[in-house]
Amino acid sequence: MPPDVARMGDINIYSDHDDKYAQQLKIVKVIRHPKHRFGIRYYDIALMKLETYIRKSHFVHPICLWLNDEIPFPRLLAAGWGITGIGEDQSKVLLQVALSPVNNTECAKHHKGGGIALRNGIEDHQMCAVDPKMDLCPSKQQVVFCKNNNVVCCPEIAANLQTTAIEKEFNECEERYAHLRSNQQNDTSHIVEIGWHEAEQKTYGCYGYLISTRGVVSSASCLLEQAELPNIVRLGGLGISNNPETIRIEKVEIHPRYNKTTQQNNIAIVKLASTVKPSEQAFPGCLWQNFTHSPVLQQVYDFSK
Repeated sequence: MPPDVARMGDINIYSDHDDKYAQQLKIVKVIRHPKHRFGIRYYDIALMKLETYIRKSHFVHPICLWLNDEIPFPRLLAAGWGITGIGEDQSKVLLQVALSPVNNTECAKHHKGGGIALRNGIEDHQMCAVDPKMDLCPSKQQVVFCKNNNVVCCPEIAANLQTTAIEKEFNECEERYAHLRSNQQNDTSHIVEIGWHEAEQKTYGCYGYLISTRGVVSSASCLLEQAELPNIVRLGGLGISNNPETIRIEKVEIHPRYNKTTQQNNIAIVKLASTVKPSEQAFPGCLWQNFTHSPVLQQVYDFSK
């Protein structure tokens, strides 16, 4: 029986905690690829026509389909509510994993055809992706790919899926801080002051943008103006907060290709020694992660004297 409803903007489909931004629409038509056959992994794709248009928001919006034959991207993303380990239940939360594309010639070495699901081997309309952290990918069809730890034929079933805390925070940023954005009292809640603490004196000479609870992005040129790198960050500054919080800097990473003369790659990452407790006065801003489109509205802050 084909599905009859589509749900968008819901990370945990088993909980109503994040249903505030979810949308559910009726499916009026399912269009299978005309060459698809059940039990075989060729042309395994379908289109679903919804009853009406979605409401575009920060949490639900269309993606852009890649129409070129060549795939120039070094990493590809796969997402789903798949099984996260052998013998384990299906994940309740939407998961995401980054994979690296592999050319079909190399991919074909791991499957020469003759099986049930991929009887003709890898065809031109297919592509492969791998990840060194992936474990076995069990399959009832006994696809040979699934017997190799390096080649992933079913990214929706990833054993030992590892997602770093910083990646998870970036991916969940929109939902995580939505309540603070709607009630924020000023336009500089993501901006911090970066400075130097020597003896009893504190001086601030740079500004940065809070991108996570322990990460700040700033300009390399400003952070390198002094003989020593900065060692403190002040939240809720800019004369907004009466009691701004100061956090020590654990590490400063200057872009390895920063050119002082041309100002190319003029960017740096500041890692904080402790975690910021998000509030309306100070909370992370979400990084723009669309590689092909820029936001329609952009806000620029200039603190030059």
